[in-house]
Amino acid sequence: MLKFFIQTYGCQANVADSQAIANFLVNLDCEQVFTENQADLILINTCAIRDKAEQKIYSYIGRLAKLQKQNSLLKIIIVGCIASYKKQEFYSRFNFITFVNGAREDKNILRDKLIEVVMLSQSSKNVLDIDLKFGGIKQEKKHSTQAFVNIMTGCNNFCTYCIVPFTRGREVSYSSQEILEKIKQDIILGAKEIVLLGQNVNSYKCPKSNINFASLLEAVAELDGEFWIRFVSPHPKDMTLDVIKIMAKYPDKICAFMHLPLQSGSNKILELMNRGYNTEKYLEQVGWVKEYLPHATISTDIIVGFPGETEKDFQDTIDIIKKIKFDNIFSFIFSPRKFTKAILMQDDLSYDQKQARLDFLQKLQVDISRENNEKYLGKILKCLVEKEAVNGMLLARSSGNHTVLFNGNIELIDSFVNINIDKVSATNLVGSLIK
Repeated sequence: MLKFFIQTYGCQANVADSQAIANFLVNLDCEQVFTENQADLILINTCAIRDKAEQKIYSYIGRLAKLQKQNSLLKIIIVGCIASYKKQEFYSRFNFITFVNGAREDKNILRDKLIEVVMLSQSSKNVLDIDLKFGGIKQEKKHSTQAFVNIMTGCNNFCTYCIVPFTRGREVSYSSQEILEKIKQDIILGAKEIVLLGQNVNSYKCPKSNINFASLLEAVAELDGEFWIRFVSPHPKDMTLDVIKIMAKYPDKICAFMHLPLQSGSNKILELMNRGYNTEKYLEQVGWVKEYLPHATISTDIIVGFPGETEKDFQDTIDIIKKIKFDNIFSFIFSPRKFTKAILMQDDLSYDQKQARLDFLQKLQVDISRENNEKYLGKILKCLVEKEAVNGMLLARSSGNHTVLFNGNIELIDSFVNINIDKVSATNLVGSLIK
């Protein structure tokens, strides 16, 4: 039996791709292992969104050379976003790489290569007709708590800082019927949370019908079973009120959580980023969320130190953060990426200046997150138990995407529970199980 290990970097779309590959290999009677030295096949799913992530991946692959020397039969396959534009560099830099397949390449090529590797290691094998896009729908083993479902791939927006259109290609929406069949199977296999994924989910449009994202979201919510639905990431340029109304219509199914990437609070910087909206439009959309989903949490992305960002532009970002009071912010220093327009823009800020701005923003957000979390003290939250935490407690997640820690039996993993919140911090809630 071939044993495989998958190392995944980057966004949840990559997690979904890795999940599909794992399910595909399991259907070929392979065994998934969770340490590299146990594996006959190592797959690395790469992310190109920031230079730091890219360098970490190169370092990781380099460390695999020792394993390959110990086991000359070890196969190493690289997939994902970096593989889309640095295929030849991978082959020339690492002479032990077996195969490279980029995120925008035909998945049938990867499928055939995986079958070839499995056939070489096992004397007899039934070849399954499974699309890697939705790999593993025939799988019979118990599902993980979350099921990540790509409803589309690629992006047409060409934000000036973003490499995604060059690594994943133009937008392609998948068939709503195929998506719903995949989700039905995930639910049967035990998934308690369905995460709909796309670089821009709210531009989804089924190629075989007039179903848009709001209609797809409602169709998923109408499926039988006890499960939650989340989605990432919507784009403010395309966010419409009908999506918010569908979320409000199904409060027991669709999580009261919205991740809406702002990137900057300066209209000048948003224009330089080619984001297609201004802060006025963004604030209107946040207003929709607070009107129709008053208990919802809101998170966002912020890029600090984009070329041309002045102190006033940064202050505009701080002002909108103070006004909205996001529950969580994912913030990063601008990372110039190959092929993008921003790499050619004049950048007058030093790294120390950018780091100082990031530090200020993150400290502010810690205070806001702690203040927001204090309102949950003494409240009872329905949560989905995901796994054991490092401190021996169980880790659960609320509808609002809070990390909730509590003491309980590991048999509660994969189930919904009610937790009374006893203590809060900026990063998580701590509570006690309501039996």
